[in-house]
Amino acid sequence: EGRGAIPAVLLGLVVCAAAAVRDELVLRGVFLRAFGDRLPLPLVLVGAGLTAAVATPTFDATAFFRFAFAMAMVALWRIDGGALLAVAANTAARFVAGPLLFGGIVDLRVVGTGGAAALFTAPTGVFESPASGIVALACAVPLAIRAVRAYRKAGG
Repeated sequence: EGRGAIPAVLLGLVVCAAAAVRDELVLRGVFLRAFGDRLPLPLVLVGAGLTAAVATPTFDATAFFRFAFAMAMVALWRIDGGALLAVAANTAARFVAGPLLFGGIVDLRVVGTGGAAALFTAPTGVFESPASGIVALACAVPLAIRAVRAYRKAGG
């Protein structure tokens, strides 16, 4: 009993890692290659966030989450000097919000439609909820501050 969860979680981890590598190399990597050395870091951070938000079909909580998440990932790129930290953080976020909490080991659901349920859930997934944008912004701000300080210290 319970042996079926391990392969599902491992497969989920592999899928999350592949999606994270794709996002970081194609979305943020190309953006950083195009603008990373041409613009000051604060503009690069905001530009990456806006690019991610604009790619969202509707301007709602999803756009806010993608803006903050992209800023955090670009800050990790600059802090690390490469994609490794950003890929790891992206993989972890996808894994926890997907296979780990929603089916792999437990199946976390919020019952109801108003109040806390509206804050923490969305019809299409956890990343589209307002709370996910708040958490992403709470992570992005200190990372962006650290990246900008390092950038300025290096003479940028």
